[in-house]
Amino acid sequence: MNTIRCKALDGSSPLHFLAALGLLRLAEHVVPGATLGWSMAEGVWNPTLGLDEEQDIFIRKVVDWMKLAASVGDANPILRRAVEKCKTDLKKLKEQFKQVRQQVRRETSRRGLRGDEKQRFENEYSKPIAEAIAAKARELESAHLQLAAAYGDGIAHYGEVIGVAPSIVRSRGESAAKAFLATPMGVSPEATAEGFLVSHLPALACDQVTDGGKAVPTRFSFGNGAGGQALLKDWRNLASRVTIEHMQATFVGSDARIIEETTGLNWDPSANRSYALNWDNPETIPKRTDVAANALAYVGLGLLTAMPVEGRLKAIGWGPEDEWTWPLWAPSLRVNVVRSLLAHAVLMRDRIAPGWMAANGIMEVRRSQRIDPSGQGRPYFSPSMVV
Repeated sequence: MNTIRCKALDGSSPLHFLAALGLLRLAEHVVPGATLGWSMAEGVWNPTLGLDEEQDIFIRKVVDWMKLAASVGDANPILRRAVEKCKTDLKKLKEQFKQVRQQVRRETSRRGLRGDEKQRFENEYSKPIAEAIAAKARELESAHLQLAAAYGDGIAHYGEVIGVAPSIVRSRGESAAKAFLATPMGVSPEATAEGFLVSHLPALACDQVTDGGKAVPTRFSFGNGAGGQALLKDWRNLASRVTIEHMQATFVGSDARIIEETTGLNWDPSANRSYALNWDNPETIPKRTDVAANALAYVGLGLLTAMPVEGRLKAIGWGPEDEWTWPLWAPSLRVNVVRSLLAHAVLMRDRIAPGWMAANGIMEVRRSQRIDPSGQGRPYFSPSMVV
């Protein structure tokens, strides 16, 4: 088995840790039996992959997979415009509804209405706009369903963002599960296209946890439409642009993996380009994106399932203060063991006994906060700290 050190990935970075998970999933997909561990070199925790494949061949397979996974069906631009128009119309209707409610409250106060009489009056005057909102929401769901169907099946094919109609999440999940159950069970689930997809979709959303008629996305979703950033669309763009040279640079640690003026997924703490963190106006500084690390990181989400907990969606590793925790381990572990380790409850404690860490081969536990410096719905990860 070959051992490959990824010198460009630093385990203290949430982006790079996710990218390492993505490498492990893809290694298991193309060469079942792959392992992942972490080792220190020059003060940095680098991931080390173990796989029965030459590095150059593996890289070529990963890049080919990225191109295929990023491809979508022939979605007619009219469908995209229909979705955007429905979103705009629905937003306007909701604003109108707020205005109507305010007018109704003033009128009920002026008339001195109370109790059931007040409620009937409010319902009567709010009913037309409420019905219009419900109708527009159904129209948006239908448009989303048509667009998702046009995109086809894949790990980033709900549309542009994860927050779509729950029916899309449910139908895609049911379809993936049905296809997976029809495959031979004697192989590693990650090794098949069906298993890879059925592992990934539960990390994105759950049809039972909704907000405003849409599925609530995983807390890892930092691109939900604000500022033009859309997680699924941005990942497909990144994955389609990954080259063999980019991927090789991730292994050897060269700057060839960086491209400019391309939107990343905001998981790199250095992507937070606020004025307080820069000598110059950040708007004049070109964006620098590690294209391979970002593309791999999204794939890594497949090991971080999100599930309903007390009415909220909670992904593996996320704590009550909107912080994400992950371990760095020394042994070379298979993907199923890594999946279990990431979900271990002990990792969520504020203090972890050194004896427990040593017994489980864990060298370090890191924690990073989800922050929104601008308050405009564009979150980032803060630099991580050792727990």
